[in-house]
Amino acid sequence: LFDMLMGVYQALLVFATLVIKFKGDYCKFDRDWRASNYCILLGILYTLSSHGSLLSIVHLSVVRAITLLSNNTIYIRRSVILCVSAALLCLNVINSIIPVIPLPFVQDIFRTEIYLTYP
Repeated sequence: LFDMLMGVYQALLVFATLVIKFKGDYCKFDRDWRASNYCILLGILYTLSSHGSLLSIVHLSVVRAITLLSNNTIYIRRSVILCVSAALLCLNVINSIIPVIPLPFVQDIFRTEIYLTYP
């Protein structure tokens, strides 16, 4: 599921890139683009898909390691695996939505600009 979301994200990103390329003036609309709902949606989609794939791989690897290292003496019930998967999914959704919450203390954490000082 998460890998499919990454494919959708990449297709939308390619589409947005082509639109910007043919328009030719991205620098003028940089702030507008980053504040738009499309950019926010792409950011959430990217975070969901990339972190979701990673969490799935880690979860399956831990279950597999426990099973193999215990020489199949420890049996992990299907309900436990599903509950952990659901908890990881909820954690992933929360993690992907936190950066777009319009609260000052959240916005201070997730900055969109880098300020450089030159001597």
